[in-house]
Amino acid sequence: MKNRMLRVEDALCATRSAIRMGVVPGGGAALVSLSRWLTEHAKTIEDDEIRTGYKIIAKSLLTPLRQIANNAGISGDYVIQRVKDIQDEKGTDYGWDANTDTLLNLRDQGIIDPTRSIISAIENAASVARAFLTIKGVVRDRVRVKAGL
Repeated sequence: MKNRMLRVEDALCATRSAIRMGVVPGGGAALVSLSRWLTEHAKTIEDDEIRTGYKIIAKSLLTPLRQIANNAGISGDYVIQRVKDIQDEKGTDYGWDANTDTLLNLRDQGIIDPTRSIISAIENAASVARAFLTIKGVVRDRVRVKAGL
């Protein structure tokens, strides 16, 4: 029962956020679109360090879709390329539906994310990355290191 209440509360918060700031295509499609924009914009930046930062962020934005695909047993890189191709052809509302393994208009299908959620996720990831850049060491799980993860 408690799990159900938490889900309802989460849905209410997401709905309020969507009403306030709008929605973007879900399933990582909006992040693919943003990644592509950053990659193109990086080409116009003269400062090597800033350009490298743009490229790092652009690459990291592909991780959620890659992980969704990998969790579905499909190559993440393959799915990312398919999404890039469909977005070139039909626009940024298009992406990949992991449940059906199809490319479609995610907004029309109701596969959406509140814009605020995406912004918060990017801000939080940047905050963690900033912390890693300013510390002298990181503690890692030894088992995962041996496994190459």
